[in-house]
Amino acid sequence: MAEYVMSGASGSLGSKITEQLLEKVPADNLSVSTRTPKNLDALSQRGVAVHAADYNDPAALERAYAGPDVLMLISSLAVTKRVPEHRKAINAAKRAGIKHIVYTSTAGSRSRSAPVRRSEPNTEVHKVPKRHTIRDAPPSQCRDWAEVQSDIR
Repeated sequence: MAEYVMSGASGSLGSKITEQLLEKVPADNLSVSTRTPKNLDALSQRGVAVHAADYNDPAALERAYAGPDVLMLISSLAVTKRVPEHRKAINAAKRAGIKHIVYTSTAGSRSRSAPVRRSEPNTEVHKVPKRHTIRDAPPSQCRDWAEVQSDIR
């Protein structure tokens, strides 16, 4: 059975996905990373490994991502910093041996009309050759990928 690591697990989307994963996989096959590990004490008590990590601390990310096969990469909320933060997370995942990244993009990420959406194609360009989007080709940083878009209406 695959092992998973969830980034941003104390956030709104990350916590919901974590709970859904726990319905499908045993707690010892799931680890989570967060800037606020104290907020995840309940998960720790259920057997989930909780790691302190921040997108701006590549060494902590690499430690948090070591071991599992799949990273659920929650898109950063820091709109003006998200592309470099995503690059750090993807590179840490590569160094940690992650085989598959599931990235939460935003709804309408192809539209450049909203600031939150303008950075998404830049993250995708970092992950794949410039002539492709993430939907067209696997990123050079890992062997497999997927993209999930949140409905943020």
